Amino acid sequence: MRTIFTVLFLSNSIFAQHTMYVCGSISKGFVVGKKLEPSGLYIRNEAGGQPDFRHVGFTHPYLVTVASAPGDAATLYAAAGNGVIRMTAAGEHWRILTDWRHTEFQEVAVEAGAPVVLEAATTIADGIAVRRAGDRTLPLVSKYVDEIVTVGEEEIASAILLLLESEKTIAEGAGAAALAAMLHHKIGLAGRRVAVLVCGGNIDVTLLSRIIERGLKKDGRLIRLRIHLPDHPGSLVRVAAIIAEHKANIVQTMHDRSHYGVSISDTVIDIQMETRGPEHEAELCHALHEAGYENEEVT
Repeated sequence: MRTIFTVLFLSNSIFAQHTMYVCGSISKGFVVGKKLEPSGLYIRNEAGGQPDFRHVGFTHPYLVTVASAPGDAATLYAAAGNGVIRMTAAGEHWRILTDWRHTEFQEVAVEAGAPVVLEAATTIADGIAVRRAGDRTLPLVSKYVDEIVTVGEEEIASAILLLLESEKTIAEGAGAAALAAMLHHKIGLAGRRVAVLVCGGNIDVTLLSRIIERGLKKDGRLIRLRIHLPDHPGSLVRVAAIIAEHKANIVQTMHDRSHYGVSISDTVIDIQMETRGPEHEAELCHALHEAGYENEEVT
């Protein structure tokens, strides 16, 4: 009966002359009722003559690798199950630098200011998806830029849709990236007056249509419900009447009599419809349920 603690990586930091940081994870715990030591970043203590490790910072179950920044050992960088994390104050303060959808990082490298070549990536923000920082731009960024944050594909898509719908402005993915960072609170500028640069409208019409559709779905204004109903004449009319009564607009329907576990006398119909938002959707689903029609949203 034991708890296994796996040490994954050791890093000697120059923050203090004899400071050692350890990335560790709990792999198994067999003792029922015993409090497990948290996974994450540990610092080695030498007090009392007996070295031991003290847990610091955020508890993270998939912390893999840690490294200190060149010339600033008080700043640590770690690779974890959801990206690269920057830690300051000797591991006490944490901030995720990459998109949480990036998973299973195995190592992290902190460069000393030299451009590096990255792997090619597929993104709707292809205008800024450069593989190598320019020799002229990197020194300027290092000197004048305080912070760089990242945004995900869905966040950029929602920013494009907002610009199109509210400002009647078409922006490409790279052009809407700055607004995406603002909309999703990637930087602490709440309560301040901020100017966001929106540049570039080079976006494919087909891609724009997909962004609009996904944006409407994310906002709850385009939904697909799977409704179970008796397979006899008039059933679909009654369902359609309920939808019309609650002011939803049917876009597409599809019958299925063979799948989803329906009985021989029933059918399932997928109905895609336009609504005003999540509250309207909840109202419609409740009305269908009250009328005896089992339904679920198809995500």
